[in-house]
Amino acid sequence: SARAADVGASVAIPTDYIYRGLSQTAGQPAAQAGVQFHSSSGWNAGMWGSSVDFQNGAGLAYELDLHAGYSWSLTPDWSMSIGYVHYAYFDDNDAGYDYDEVNASISFQQRATASIAWSPNTSKHSDWGFGFVADKQALAYELSLLQPLHERWSLCAGVGYYDLRDL
Repeated sequence: SARAADVGASVAIPTDYIYRGLSQTAGQPAAQAGVQFHSSSGWNAGMWGSSVDFQNGAGLAYELDLHAGYSWSLTPDWSMSIGYVHYAYFDDNDAGYDYDEVNASISFQQRATASIAWSPNTSKHSDWGFGFVADKQALAYELSLLQPLHERWSLCAGVGYYDLRDL
């Protein structure tokens, strides 16, 4: 029987926190945890956090992501989702790295997914230095593939492009 809602959680210690091809921990391990809520009507929300180190003199800092979204089926094989994420950074010398992102994806049988994400106010990866550039746009395009191999094993692959030209 379908439940009204699901709650999930995760804890991880990766050897390097890489996001969109860029290390968020200067090649060092990170501590990460998150919690997410999914309703049977398609709504979801949650929070996720990680240690980060952008080597800007601040040392170890923390990222907290708050997200919400909605998913729905177009047909039995095709589904779509839209979402919003706020990325917040703490203990990072007031670098002003916080930013927002709106995203959308379309998926075929949950095996092939194409996504696009737009941020109107990214400054984290600017060549101009932190605190100098704000409210610049960034776009991310991603394609991911998932092939189940066994009951508990899957093979995943993905490719993406992070367009930071405005920065």
